[in-house]
Amino acid sequence: MAIIYYADDEKEIRDIVSAFLINSGYTVKTFATGDLLLAAFKEAPCDLVLLDIMMLGTDGIGILRELRKISKAPVILLTAKDTDSDYYNGLLLGSGDYITKPFKPMILSAKIHALLRRIQYENQSKEQKEAKDLDCGNLHYSGRRHEFQVNGETLRLTPTERKYLVIQGFQGGRGRLDAPGA
Repeated sequence: MAIIYYADDEKEIRDIVSAFLINSGYTVKTFATGDLLLAAFKEAPCDLVLLDIMMLGTDGIGILRELRKISKAPVILLTAKDTDSDYYNGLLLGSGDYITKPFKPMILSAKIHALLRRIQYENQSKEQKEAKDLDCGNLHYSGRRHEFQVNGETLRLTPTERKYLVIQGFQGGRGRLDAPGA
């Protein structure tokens, strides 16, 4: 499951949010300041960042700016600041969402799940667009359709069989395959 870093100067809120997210299946590491979170992120990036805005040291907006210089990891601002300009600035600087305190932990968990799912879909779409066609003898693989053909005839294969053919047929440099039914 996803690793979440969470910086908030209010220990009680950190503990509540952390416990709820752990119960939702996430791995959570909490920090009393954004500076501590940023240092940890530089050592070992996480999958998602939760940031309070008003903290000692560098505020959440400053941390968000620094994170955007080194990563595209999703960030959710979780803060008591609730003016329109606060929302606007937080989202404009690259946060994936902006949630004001007090909040419902279940809603936070749902928003985290939705944001991570959207990133997963984007990554899958990117991989599919980058998929290439491969040929080996009379065997053709369409990376976009995840489909094999021998002498122009489509093979009906399980995902495991497709994976095996990609590994063995193309990386192994095998020669020809007989036509289906031959």
